[in-house]
Amino acid sequence: MKSLAIFGIVFLILFSGGTDTFAEHIFSDRFSSAEIFNLAELSGEKYPLIVNGTAYEILYGSGASFDDFAKETLPANVSDMRIDQKNKSLIITFNSVPEPQTFWIILPLNVISAEQGNYQLFIDSSEKGYEIAKYFETYSMGFFLPKDSQKVEIIGTNVVPEFGALTITILGIAILAIVLTIRGKSRFFNYN
Repeated sequence: MKSLAIFGIVFLILFSGGTDTFAEHIFSDRFSSAEIFNLAELSGEKYPLIVNGTAYEILYGSGASFDDFAKETLPANVSDMRIDQKNKSLIITFNSVPEPQTFWIILPLNVISAEQGNYQLFIDSSEKGYEIAKYFETYSMGFFLPKDSQKVEIIGTNVVPEFGALTITILGIAILAIVLTIRGKSRFFNYN
């Protein structure tokens, strides 16, 4: 648990890119700014999550715990990520997790969100703890991934698309029923 807390602090420091730094003494325009490199983009992997024909880029990465920096860890090999509309979750499956390690993922709020960042995390069907930090329109989540893990499920309260096919169908039927009802009433009340 201590290593997970250290991971959370280092994670916040390393992956808090995207902030603006002002350099009034260098530039003549006092509102000029320079963006700090986002280390998550440099050190992580990108998974192209496709939902209803729309692509979302999900950043993630893995490594050893912070107890032993000298040890080189074989990273977890992600085979698939997908959205489960029914459970309002993001499911990550692995080809292999050769050894215990920390795993981090950047969760864009337009892909999966949870009220006040209260996600649920399940690793191979067992609920687990995690560290989380909000940054602009994303949450950065870090957790311990045991050796030979096969599936991670992150459950939120909303996932893309907000309106699924069933919701759109029900909405369409309701609108059609209202239109037909109004048309029917206008025939009955038209005395001309």
